[in-house]
Amino acid sequence: MAMKAYAGDHNGKYPRGKTANEVFRELVRADILQDERIFGCPLSGYVPDNDVGLAPDFNKAVGPGENHWMVVDGLGDDALASMPVVFENALEATWPPGWDGSPYVGIRKRGQSWERGKIVIGLNDNSVVVEKLGGADLRRQTVQPGLDGKSIFDLVPKAVVLDIEE
Repeated sequence: MAMKAYAGDHNGKYPRGKTANEVFRELVRADILQDERIFGCPLSGYVPDNDVGLAPDFNKAVGPGENHWMVVDGLGDDALASMPVVFENALEATWPPGWDGSPYVGIRKRGQSWERGKIVIGLNDNSVVVEKLGGADLRRQTVQPGLDGKSIFDLVPKAVVLDIEE
């Protein structure tokens, strides 16, 4: 919803940056969000301290190690409703993204899935889905295809993924 609010004041376009952290930092600078904790996930080890710094730069907002989510670059509110916009940090910033589906113990590492190989994805229609990973190699899995043989990441043939800052 914050991305949509930003787009309302920026010709329908979502914020841009070199990293996902920069994109989310722009939401703080635009006064759409005042609390950076929504970008973290305590069980993943990416935990914001909620010190965003001072206006107008807010240079401490969503700093390295404070963001759990990757972003698809270059989207706007006119993208397909079911297009992934934000999703669990993957093993690397590639399209389609891939995750480590092996069981985890304690704090999750970068690119690890949740129990039973699941990940969380935020879609352009403001909904959130939990998708199951699949594939023979547990160390690099992608989202399982649906009944139509395609996964949620097959909606576009190629996209640029913005990485997290560690």
